[in-house]
Amino acid sequence: MTTYALHGMLGCRKDWDHLDLGVQAVDLWQAFREGDSPDLENWAQTFNSKVKSEGEKMLIGYSMGGRLAMHAMLDQPNIWCGVVVISAHPGLQSEEERKSRWENDLQWASHAREMSWSDFLKMWNQQATLQKGVGSQFQLGLEYDRESVACAFECWSLGQQQDLGPALEQCQTPVLWITGERDKKFTCLAAEVVAANDGFEHSIIPDAGHRLLFESEASLKRLKMLIGDFQKRIL
Repeated sequence: MTTYALHGMLGCRKDWDHLDLGVQAVDLWQAFREGDSPDLENWAQTFNSKVKSEGEKMLIGYSMGGRLAMHAMLDQPNIWCGVVVISAHPGLQSEEERKSRWENDLQWASHAREMSWSDFLKMWNQQATLQKGVGSQFQLGLEYDRESVACAFECWSLGQQQDLGPALEQCQTPVLWITGERDKKFTCLAAEVVAANDGFEHSIIPDAGHRLLFESEASLKRLKMLIGDFQKRIL
């Protein structure tokens, strides 16, 4: 089985290396390097068209990558044996919330283009949702790709995403949703989605926050075990 992995905002494909899962990590910034501006749905369609002809496949997505993974699954559910969603948002439910988030992400896009990169990273990493934790060790190197990062804030904003809850309720693809115990907001969101679909399951990693790819060794070991067990069950 081929397992594809999608990184989060201000992450990169190398973020998956230390988990040693043998995944095909996708460079999401490539989508913007040639001047394209795909929205979430268009990205999913293009990605699925590239991997559709291959054999059995599983998809893993963290945070922003988790939202992209959901879009890929919903676009072509039959080509995926299973999907692992890590610390991701299924979508805001009101137009007012989406508008507010869109305006906020436009500000982040502006910061990514105009601020000194070190100041931008400091501001990003101090967000309450991230619990001021450690992010990708490769964030500094993304400065050369700052335009791609800015485009992602614009094109893949949660404010530009529809609420996927109703579609997820009808989805027949097996899904494992993983959140950290300290990440109360995203744990509650995951619980709501999983409660509406008998084919989904939710695992909570103790004493861990939102950034599950960058947590303690114990949390990473638990994360790897959960993904490995899920992969065995869907084979």
